[in-house]
Amino acid sequence: MQLPPPQYKIKDGLMADINQVQKLIEKVCDGVKELLIKKNAAYGNSAIEPLRIFSKSDSIEQINVRIDDKISRIARGIDTD
Repeated sequence: MQLPPPQYKIKDGLMADINQVQKLIEKVCDGVKELLIKKNAAYGNSAIEPLRIFSKSDSIEQINVRIDDKISRIARGIDTD
C-alpha cells in the first residue's frame, strides 16, 4: 500500500502536495526569470556594467542603492512597474 504524498500549507490555509509545491516554485521562478530577462533587454547589463555618468560608486553599492529605492517605493505603495 502506497501512502499519499504529505500535504503542505502554501497560502491562506491552502494545502498542496510536494508535486504541487514544486510546480508553484517553478512558476514563481519562471516569472522572476522572465522579469529579469525583460529588464536586461530594456536596460542592458547596467547592474553589472553601469555607465557611471554621474555616480562613481562600485557596482555593488549601486545595486544596494537601487534595492533601497525599490523598497522605499514598495513601503510607500508607489508602483512604477
